[in-house]
Amino acid sequence: MASMKHVHLFRRYLTIALTLFQSLISCLFNFPILIKIADSFLSLYFMIFCDLRPVTVDLDDGETTVHFWISGHRRISRPNLVMLHGYGGNSKWQFVHQVSDLSKSFNLFIPDLVFFGKSYTKNADRSVEIQARSIAGGLKKLGCDGRGRGTISVYSISYGGFVAYKMAEMWPEMMEKLVIVSSGVGFTQQEKTAEMTKHGRDCCSKMLVPKTPMDLRMLVKISTNTGLVFVDWIPDFILSQFIAVMYEKNRQELLELAKNLLEREEAELHVISQKTLIVWGDKDKVFPLEHGYRLQRHLQNSRLEIIKETGHAVNVEAPTTLNNLITSFLWLMTYLEVDLGMYFSFSFSCCSFFFLILPKNQSPFQWLFSLFASRWNKRQRRNQLEKRRTRGGRYHFLLTSFFFVSYLPFSFLLFYFSLFSYPSKEIITCGISFNTTAPLTHIDEKLCYQILYEYKIHNAEVLFRENATVDDFIDVIEGNRKHIKCVYVYNKIDVVGIDDVDRLARQPNSIVISCNLKANRLLARMWDEMGLVRVYSKPQGQQPYFDEPFVLSSDRGGCTVEDFCNHVHRTLVKDMKYALVLGTSARHNPQNCGLSQHLEDEDVVQVVKKKERDEGGRGRFKSHSNAPARIADREKKAPLKQ
Repeated sequence: MASMKHVHLFRRYLTIALTLFQSLISCLFNFPILIKIADSFLSLYFMIFCDLRPVTVDLDDGETTVHFWISGHRRISRPNLVMLHGYGGNSKWQFVHQVSDLSKSFNLFIPDLVFFGKSYTKNADRSVEIQARSIAGGLKKLGCDGRGRGTISVYSISYGGFVAYKMAEMWPEMMEKLVIVSSGVGFTQQEKTAEMTKHGRDCCSKMLVPKTPMDLRMLVKISTNTGLVFVDWIPDFILSQFIAVMYEKNRQELLELAKNLLEREEAELHVISQKTLIVWGDKDKVFPLEHGYRLQRHLQNSRLEIIKETGHAVNVEAPTTLNNLITSFLWLMTYLEVDLGMYFSFSFSCCSFFFLILPKNQSPFQWLFSLFASRWNKRQRRNQLEKRRTRGGRYHFLLTSFFFVSYLPFSFLLFYFSLFSYPSKEIITCGISFNTTAPLTHIDEKLCYQILYEYKIHNAEVLFRENATVDDFIDVIEGNRKHIKCVYVYNKIDVVGIDDVDRLARQPNSIVISCNLKANRLLARMWDEMGLVRVYSKPQGQQPYFDEPFVLSSDRGGCTVEDFCNHVHRTLVKDMKYALVLGTSARHNPQNCGLSQHLEDEDVVQVVKKKERDEGGRGRFKSHSNAPARIADREKKAPLKQ
């Protein structure tokens, strides 16, 4: 009995312990402690390695709060760069792969858009305008007001592209350059409906604001080309913690932002004046590449760069390539400064080495002269080494050695980065170049782009050499159309006035006729327009056949002696020796002509054929008879009668 009592007591204590352990595990997993720790490490990474500081700006008497990450030490020589993120998390998680490199070349301003991260507003407006006003207001309070060094350049991706484009439209004096990466700026309502139909109307909201780990995996799969396979191996409770940190706090507001973006009727897209770089992934499933071409055609002062084998999330799949494009576009002197720094450091190291071996009491020119002169010997070298051992020589030696040792690794480091800091993915620079050598009155550059877009032509070099029309341009694109000549005939001119007849007769490709007045030049005009030529054949020793001419055409076949022979018979060209031509095309009548002689109307042609001869012998020994060549092959004649 005592043993059974101890067994029940042990079972009771074990049940209590298991219950407490399950409660502890559930509390740890329900509270997003792992993502909170990762977010804290990201903050430390931004502050320590990227020299960024968190700043919170209050707008409209505390109604709106915008959180920024800004450079801790701003430099006047560096341009200001604002980085606007899209859906998928706050700015830290989206720009973690880029901020380290960009912070070395720019004064960074990285805001969290309203309802993302630590930014929030009490305003009920959920449009793109409220985002643009909040970011612009925060930048103005931070000193970027568009005056002097306060101008900014904006790099935006996806949803941030809508905000950046609205800022460029509302405050053009504030923004100098714009970088748009995979953004649906200018999407029409019809295109939005088509995209929502393709992915599902409810599915779009689930992807933009995921609620379950399955939704988050679907968002990663659609946004990237490779799909980031490691996401499939992450446990669901970690993805749930990420969703809780990024979306649960302002889920309803984020859904309202997405709804406003997808269902809002967009007006005609304004053409901004800022220089714009458009970057797109060729495998983008969210906003197809075709939209990037159209946006580049809409913005005349823009350039399109396509990164191969990359999806919508270019900042995740190709951060190095994207950083190089942004840096080269916003600050063309960056690579030049790196190269100049490399050459300066290398030259300084060489000079340090030169002064290292230079004696104390000898100028460089004297040293070089003594180096190459014949008097250079071991004794002079030994004297120089003894002078170097003096006090001044030791200080000189230590100083030059210090500079040499300190700058040599730096030179090799810069040389390494200048050689190996190339894009990791191939970039396609494309677009349409438009040039003309004649003034155009029927078509302009924008209409040309629209026509090429309808035919899905995105890369082309267009050159106009004449004042072409829209129909001419379309015919060149089609390549399968041919225009035929046309004559407009106006009959019964006897019933209208002479002024009308004169006006009709002076119109191009027109002729007026009247049967009553016997004014019928239609047949002659038809012959002239069609380029018809009548050629008469003449047999040898006979009169020409004027009743049955051969009709040749300059548009079809040609009007040469060779064309005439082909009309007679296809083997006549091989048998012809020469032709006797009589008529206006001949210099004298008759004229011996070859196959290339051009014939005119009512010419007479007599073809002289080659004589049939058997080959045998040469020159005067050539045989023209049909007799056998050998005597043995001849037929024996009967003997003569005696």
